[in-house]
Amino acid sequence: MSKKISFQGVEGAYSHLAVQEFFPNAKAIPCKTFELAIAAAESGDVDYAMIPIENSAAGRVADIHRLLPKSDLHINFEHFQKVEHKLLIHPETEQAHIKKIISHEQALAQCSEKIQHLDYDILIGADTAGSAKYIAEQKILDTAAIASSLAAKIYGLKTIDESFANSSNNITRFYVMSKNENKEFNPDQTYFSSFLFSLNNTPGSLLKLWEGLLPIMSI
Repeated sequence: MSKKISFQGVEGAYSHLAVQEFFPNAKAIPCKTFELAIAAAESGDVDYAMIPIENSAAGRVADIHRLLPKSDLHINFEHFQKVEHKLLIHPETEQAHIKKIISHEQALAQCSEKIQHLDYDILIGADTAGSAKYIAEQKILDTAAIASSLAAKIYGLKTIDESFANSSNNITRFYVMSKNENKEFNPDQTYFSSFLFSLNNTPGSLLKLWEGLLPIMSI
């Protein structure tokens, strides 16, 4: 039986792409929120949750650092997903007819140079894949979307720019999490340890923490 992996977003999101690359034969389960994606793994409805932690361009995903301490999940693996923004339009239109562009605000910021050059009006969408889905389902002919190649394939959109971002160095780090702890150990592999902790809001508290951790980390 193939594994089930939850992710936040609609089909075609970069989290969906991360699921496909890390678990090629798994069934991806889209969830409206991070809370629902995490809850699906906590309840055992899915085998793992694919959760983004930080992005090389946008920084940490703030919601996740709030949710992780409250969850009962274990971090089993991590996955680094290359984010490649594509410029997509409805197949029944042409680039000359495009006046507006829609995507998640972070994707729009990461593609600001070409957007400014094209002088498109900017619309902010809930997410990248959702923006692509909106154009496809509503048959929007004057608006382009910034989204993944997977979104283009799922929603039947036409790609008019394969590399639309300001920089090609755009990576999102994901945690692959489940309610069961991964107890397999391979001495030939390198492992990372992750710590979740809280501190008293007092001078020097972070320094004292590092003084205690450094001897352990050097082992």
